[in-house]
Amino acid sequence: MAEDVSELFGDALLDVARDVYGRVGPRARKAIDWVREAAEPPPGIELKAPDGATYTGFAVLDHSRVVVLLAVRQEAERTSVRPPVITPPPSPVYHRPLFDPDDGRWDRDGDPFRR
Repeated sequence: MAEDVSELFGDALLDVARDVYGRVGPRARKAIDWVREAAEPPPGIELKAPDGATYTGFAVLDHSRVVVLLAVRQEAERTSVRPPVITPPPSPVYHRPLFDPDDGRWDRDGDPFRR
């Protein structure tokens, strides 16, 4: 019984929609075309948050200020901060030792700063 009632209700809604569309359809198409032309913003207008997020939806503006906003916020793309590339130093070049262990001035058993 409940299925019959819901089916009849659905059929009735479809009949009403077809009837209304048949009478209002051509005028509605003209109105939709007019709204489409009137609602087209000038090129270059964007709504962005200070943090770079953008919005998709509808906004009502008054003197360039948002009065009503029905929109979905889309986070700004985060740029990944990459660590700096550190190039290794060139291969070590042979340097002469600071002291010569065979030099007699170097005392292995005593104070190396004593002469």
